Amino acid sequence: IEMMTRDPLEYITFVNGPGSFTVGLDQIWFHSENENVGAGINVVGLRSPFHSPEHKQQVLKNGLPNKYHPSDHMPVGCILEWDVDTDCNSRDLRSSDKIGFTDSTSSEGGRGLFEEDRNEGDVLQEISELLAACPFSAEEQRKDFEFVISPVQGMPLERGMRPTSEQILQVQQRRKVKKKLWEDVSDDAREMLERIIVLTKEASKFSK
Repeated sequence: IEMMTRDPLEYITFVNGPGSFTVGLDQIWFHSENENVGAGINVVGLRSPFHSPEHKQQVLKNGLPNKYHPSDHMPVGCILEWDVDTDCNSRDLRSSDKIGFTDSTSSEGGRGLFEEDRNEGDVLQEISELLAACPFSAEEQRKDFEFVISPVQGMPLERGMRPTSEQILQVQQRRKVKKKLWEDVSDDAREMLERIIVLTKEASKFSK
C-alpha cells in the first residue's frame, strides 16, 4: 500500500500483455500488533518489482510471461522486523516456531530479494548464469558486451581526481559499443544485459 500510494506505476505486479498491467494486484498482509505476545511487526524494507527503469520499460513493452520470466506476476517482497516489548518475558520472537511470521517474506522464490545477504560469489555466479543464458545472435555480440562491462583502469576515481584523456576515451568507446549493441540485440537479451550491468556494479563494491 505504501509503494502504491507513493508512486502507483512503481508497483505494477501483473503484466499480461504489452502495455496491459495491473497496479498492486499482489500484496503482502500482516498485523502490526499481536496482543498475545506483546510485540508488533514493522516493515523495514520493500522490494521493488523491477530491477531498474530499463527493466520496467522492457517488461511493459513486451508483456509477460516470457522465456526468462515464466509468470505474468512480478515478484514482491519485504523485510519484516519484530518489535519486541522488552518489559515482557517472552523469548526472542525471531527464533519462535509458534508465530506465523518470519523476518522475510517473498511471493516468489526469493533469489535476489535481500541484496545485503549476498556475497561476491553469489553475484558473480548470477552474472555467469545470465551470460551463459543470454540469447546473443552472434559471438561477436558477446565479446562486445564483455568489452562494455570491462573496467577502465584507474576508475572509479577517488574524490577530487579528474579522469585522464585516456580514461575519457575508453569510457566513450564503451558507450559507443553499448549503443550499437543495444540496437542489435533482442528485447529479451537487452533485459538480461541490463541486469548484468547492475550486478557488475554490485560486485565491484565487494573489492572496495
